[in-house]
Amino acid sequence: MYERLDPAFFTEHRADDFPVEQVIDFVGERDLGYGSWAMDCDYCDYKTIQDYREEITFYNKEKGFYLSDKDMDEVEDECVDFAVYFCPKCGKWFTYIE
Repeated sequence: MYERLDPAFFTEHRADDFPVEQVIDFVGERDLGYGSWAMDCDYCDYKTIQDYREEITFYNKEKGFYLSDKDMDEVEDECVDFAVYFCPKCGKWFTYIE
């Protein structure tokens, strides 16, 4: 997944506050949960989009995205819902971070 997340194929950012480079670094350092969706790619009409996500992810502007073994109440940084959607045919990808 990491090698395929080419910044040139990034199509949209659902949360402008999170730099694309931090997304790529985070995904490259982890084996995130993987799934696929029966939804059409907006760019090539491929019928299955891959989904990479980690349910409980924290964010700090300096550190970027990270996981923690602490309880959510013990972490001072923002907890975000994090996902990357990727088309295996054309290589286009986008984030969902909320």
